[in-house]
Amino acid sequence: MVKSVHALIVGGGISGLTLANLLIHGNKKIKYHVTLFESRPYLGCKENNIAGGIGIWPPSQSVLRNIPNYQRFMKQFAYFMPSPSYRDSKGRILARANEDFGDRFPVQCLERYDLINLLSAGLKNRKDVEIITSQKICEYERYNNQIGIRVDKKLYK
Repeated sequence: MVKSVHALIVGGGISGLTLANLLIHGNKKIKYHVTLFESRPYLGCKENNIAGGIGIWPPSQSVLRNIPNYQRFMKQFAYFMPSPSYRDSKGRILARANEDFGDRFPVQCLERYDLINLLSAGLKNRKDVEIITSQKICEYERYNNQIGIRVDKKLYK
């Protein structure tokens, strides 16, 4: 028999979206219904997104590999970080990492926005996922063995 669990996730950033994807697409012995709360009015909107590149280190890569389409996505959008160096204010190299740095630490770099979109896509148009945006968490309480979150006079457990 498949156990059913309702998970409440606060935050629609990389961590919250990754957790939601892992719950929905992961363990088949437990059927998760996920409610994800995000205070902003959007998930992954490029115009209003915090821009920037990020580096995904091997432990994070091993977690993200469990998300549908991740491998294909990384081939399209990511590149391996070149060996780092320290430079002075004029751009002259003061010190470099060893040549095998990239082999020892295969960090994959990409735009944060692209990763947010991949993670969001894995959750959209699903009956077992509810995404609530533009809402601040008013309060939370413990109810026996559950946590309840109140948003705009509605209680989620």
